[in-house]
Amino acid sequence: MREELRSCKEQLEIKSQTISTQQATIDCLSNQIQDLKKMAQAAKNIENDLNPKDSLTLQNNVKVLVDDQVSEGHSYDYTQPFDHPANREMTARIRKDFIDADGQKCKFSGDQISRACKKYFNNRKRSEKRKVNGTNDKHLYQSRSYRRKNTKLNKRKEAFNHPQVKLTHQQRQMAHEMLYTVGLSAVSSDEDGYPSSDEEVTSDRRRKGCQPPAKVRKTFKLPWESLETTGMKSYLDNYHEESIASVKSKSQKWTIIKNDSCPVSNRPRPKNLPSWMEKVE
Repeated sequence: MREELRSCKEQLEIKSQTISTQQATIDCLSNQIQDLKKMAQAAKNIENDLNPKDSLTLQNNVKVLVDDQVSEGHSYDYTQPFDHPANREMTARIRKDFIDADGQKCKFSGDQISRACKKYFNNRKRSEKRKVNGTNDKHLYQSRSYRRKNTKLNKRKEAFNHPQVKLTHQQRQMAHEMLYTVGLSAVSSDEDGYPSSDEEVTSDRRRKGCQPPAKVRKTFKLPWESLETTGMKSYLDNYHEESIASVKSKSQKWTIIKNDSCPVSNRPRPKNLPSWMEKVE
């Protein structure tokens, strides 16, 4: 009887482990599908189905051509709408210059060029308005801060969805909550001014044989963050650095310090914060 019970118990444990592994695989695939859908939608909305690389090339070329037109005495009138006759004429000049420069090899259609011109016009118009209102510096600061936080979050998602990352079923559930439910609200900001990298980098994590970085950035401490949250972030950051990050990105790595000397963030606690992510006083 005891042998039968022991055998049943072993079989249950094996089934439980199998179910846990299968669930982890399902969660990983589900997250990858969500990210792919978002990427596909974003790519679809960029300059009439242009891929991100071509879109960036087109946008940069439009900026150069606008500057060339300005040097010749022509410019957009940002006090008027984009479809104002004077602005339509400016767009026509840019389209002509673009096609004349590339000839038959031009990979962008006239409609795509016009869309890029409109995007440039709207961005520049908002920038001019911020300059008048005295809010442009604040906008630039917020934009850089957002890009750094978004980069951190995407790196952690990439580590979380990596097939070889070692997380228990419970840890996967916790990480999923942190990355996909709370998202950017739980990502610490870095001091402005230098390129950003991972969030927590201390002396014991620096790779042996590497020269110390030329510059250091301090991370704002989130006063409501629990030790479990900090540990989960550190694990995903470490995993990305050691297993996913390219050699080039490692060589360009900056030291990010998070200790008692770092400033404390005044960002309020997110409303959707799970209890395990909140520090217990």
